[in-house]
Amino acid sequence: MTEAQLLQDYPHIAAADLVNAWAYAETYPEEIAAAIRANQ
Repeated sequence: MTEAQLLQDYPHIAAADLVNAWAYAETYPEEIAAAIRANQ
């Protein structure tokens, strides 16, 4: 799914929110992986 599609499908999300989400994901991949494992 493209960013444009995400923004269209979820109008309550701003483009800046996606920028912040991608930056967070790049900075903390292990934290995200641990959260995914803990919630499977």
